Parts: sequence; C-alpha cells; structure tokens
Amino acid sequence: MDIQVRHITRYPYAPPVRLGPHRLMLRPRDSLDLRILRTGLVISPTATLSWLHDVCGNSIAIASFGGETDELAIQSELVLRRHHSTAPQPTDRPWRSVRLSPSSSGRSQRSRGRRPAS
Repeated sequence: MDIQVRHITRYPYAPPVRLGPHRLMLRPRDSLDLRILRTGLVISPTATLSWLHDVCGNSIAIASFGGETDELAIQSELVLRRHHSTAPQPTDRPWRSVRLSPSSSGRSQRSRGRRPAS
C-alpha cells in the first residue's frame, strides 16, 4: 500500500530575523516493511542542506540560511510503500500455550497470597 504524506510548517516573524541552523527530521527510516519511494523538500528562504544519519539511522538535514527573513516555510512530501509485515501480530499469542507448574513459576507461597505451612 502506498502512502502519501505532505507536511507544511510556516513560522512568521515580525520584525525580520536572522535564522540559525535548523535540524530537520522529516522522513521515517526504511525498514523491512516500509520503503521510501519519493521525497520532496521545499524551504523558503533558500537554504543549504547537509544530510547525515544519527546513531539510530534517522536521516537528518541541517538547513543553513543567509540573511534576514520575515517567514520560514518548510514543505515536505513523501511517498511511502508499506509491505505486509511477517512480525507477530497482536492477535498472535504463542505464549498462551506455555504453562508453568506452580513449582517452576518462581513465586513463593507467600507471593501468591498463601501462608507457608507451619
């Protein structure tokens, strides 16, 4: 299944401001069941982008600006493809078939609300 995502953020400023570097995290990580098919990014005012990955594998863009502006606008568009996952679903509960005997449960008589025999 393909999913289209469009996100627009606008920040108006009065009076105009000089923007410092901005850290943008606008896209999910690729995985076994999620693929990024297409991306688009429009930033106003014009910015220089540097891309990197953090320790978790997230894509991060650092946007650097020049001059002053009275508005920052960021428009991100993604087309994602979601594949069927083979991971266990919430309705799959294989642990329900496991039974523990009272002696192997790791709980004492007292923890089950019973007093030990005297």
